[in-house]
Amino acid sequence: MFIYLRFTAMGLPRYSQFLITVMAGVNQLERDLIKMRQREGIEIAKSQGKYKGRVKKYHKNHEGINYAVKLYHEGDMTVKQICEITNISRSSLYRKLDEDKMLNN
Repeated sequence: MFIYLRFTAMGLPRYSQFLITVMAGVNQLERDLIKMRQREGIEIAKSQGKYKGRVKKYHKNHEGINYAVKLYHEGDMTVKQICEITNISRSSLYRKLDEDKMLNN
């Protein structure tokens, strides 16, 4: 306890707080540099045709999503039942229906 009071009187906690702040700033700068280099690499890969982004889970030939859309248009089942049968999330089904709606308009 005496040592703690002595350090406090000397002002060392202020220096340690300053050191932590400086280290955090350096860490943030390093992270920003990594992100910048990554962005540059992605742009180069895109220009060379090597980077195409994330592969979609439900593409146009996916059997489950197509079957779910077919069941939805038949109108015999609720969305919840369709999602349970086809094992597709509700948001994915609605997203696909919105995409189809945009293409048809």
